[in-house]
Order: sequence, then C-alpha cells, then structure tokens
Amino acid sequence: MPANTGVPHILKPAIILLLLCTVIPIIVYANGPAPASYICFEITNIPNTTVYADMLIKIDPDCFEYIDFDSSNGIKYGIPSYSPIAMYNEDGFMSFTFHYQGSISNMILETRGSASERLYYYADFTYDKINSDQFRNVRDNYHIIKIALLDRDGNVLSISDEFDVNPKSPNVFLGAVKYNAEKNLIETDYLISAWSVLFYIFFMVSVVIRIAVSITVEAVIAIPFKIMPIWKIVLTNLATQIILVLFMTFCRLPYIQNLIIIETFVYFSEFAVFSIIFKNTSKIKLALYTFVANTASLTIGLLLNLYSAL
Repeated sequence: MPANTGVPHILKPAIILLLLCTVIPIIVYANGPAPASYICFEITNIPNTTVYADMLIKIDPDCFEYIDFDSSNGIKYGIPSYSPIAMYNEDGFMSFTFHYQGSISNMILETRGSASERLYYYADFTYDKINSDQFRNVRDNYHIIKIALLDRDGNVLSISDEFDVNPKSPNVFLGAVKYNAEKNLIETDYLISAWSVLFYIFFMVSVVIRIAVSITVEAVIAIPFKIMPIWKIVLTNLATQIILVLFMTFCRLPYIQNLIIIETFVYFSEFAVFSIIFKNTSKIKLALYTFVANTASLTIGLLLNLYSAL
C-alpha cells in the first residue's frame, strides 16, 4: 500500500494563507479611492459669523500665477479688492482665491453632519484638465498653506498655523485636512495610492509563485531520495522561503550579500530541521538531499531573475 503523505490536508491552511495575501490587497485596491485632484478641508468649531474659508499661500508678486486681484472671484463672493482678505500679506502669505490667477475654489462653507462641521473645497471636486493642472501646481509649488476663516464681508476671523499639503511620496496622496478653529489644531489625512496597492498585488503574486515553485522542486526531488512524508518537507520549505522573502525584502545589504547570507541560513536550517524530523534517515542522505534540492530551487530562482520572468 502506498504511503499516505497527507499533503492535501496539511497544505490547506498554507494555501489559504498565501491566497489571502493576494486577495486582500485586490479587495483594498478595488474599494480604494483614486488620487484626488482637490483638497478638502474639514473645519470644526468655527466662529459664529464665519461664512467663507480661504487658503493662504506663499506667492511672490513676480510669479507667473500672481494677480493683483481676481475680480471674477470678487464678484462671485461679493468681496471687494480693499477687503482685509484681499489685502492680506503677512510673511508672504496671500489669499489663494484673490491672488492666484484663475484660482478654482469654493469659499462657501458647506455644512455636513452637525452645524459645527463645515467643509471647504479647493477645486470643488472637479476633474477637468485645467483644475487638475492647477491642483498639481499648488501641491508641488505652493504646498505650504494656511486656512483663513472669513465673515461675509471678507474680514479675517481666524488664521491657522501653516502646514504642508504635499505628501512628498508617490505612494500616498492627501485625503483631507482637519482644522479645529477653536483649538487651532491641524490634522492631515493621507491615503495610500491605488497604484501602490496594485504594485503590492503584483509583488505578492510573484512571491507566491516563487514559493510554490521552490516547494514543488524540493518536494519532487525528495521522491527519488525516498524521504517521506513529503508534507514535512513542504512545510519546512514553506517556512524557510517566507523567512528568505522577508530577509531579501527588508535587509538593506547589497543583493549578493543578502543572497549569500540567507541561502547559507536556508541550507543549514533545513538540514537541521530534517535531521530532527527524519531521525531514521541517515545524515549523509539528508545532507545530500538538502544540497541538491536547495541548489536546484536556487538555480531556478536565479534563472527567473535573469530572464525577468517573475
């Protein structure tokens, strides 16, 4: 009667775990927000007479985007050029709405939830090319900003401390800026870019395939060596492969040094484990199998790297 290796039963938890590593990021990616082309300010505990909110940006009068006064926004909000917000200029900070040429902003505060929570949108959730270009320019070149709360006539009621709306990372983007006017507290929320999640999915899939290839190679090689049961070899190899992936991913040594260190660990650790779990098998046989199996899986892995297959 052929030996019952028990592989189907033992591998179920491992297969489920590896699948979850790829499925969960896919779910996150599918439900994740796309990078925004706007800045949303969630403003709470505002003065009673607050009607408008505006961004204050550091803009030089010599800049291409600078304008003395945006009359179209002045008409839109009923605020004249001689109002305090239009004339505001401290430490280089000026009104985005009235001094950035063609500024796209919605200064009117919208109530959401309770009356104390108001929203102010820069670019007003619009996604056409002009608005997107303006958003990127502000994010990249005018990203040190303040929030000014205004009354109906453009009088400045309060101004926040300065803060940065540029995440300075291609993998994240600004979600919302939370401003507690009463306590003068600023909190910025950053969200993970869907593209970085997609890259993570690709990385995890390639890792799972590499681990599966290594396990398959070492399990097949165990058959002519008559080292049984196979499931013990599979689980041992799964553990060392996970350690190998983590080490190669997070260790900052040069690639060759990383490879030498971790492969030396894999060779000796697997031989040590096999010596414990296969007590009735000769050490020479186990050492030979460990060398052949790991050398074969290492060679295949290097070939995959060489031809950029995974």
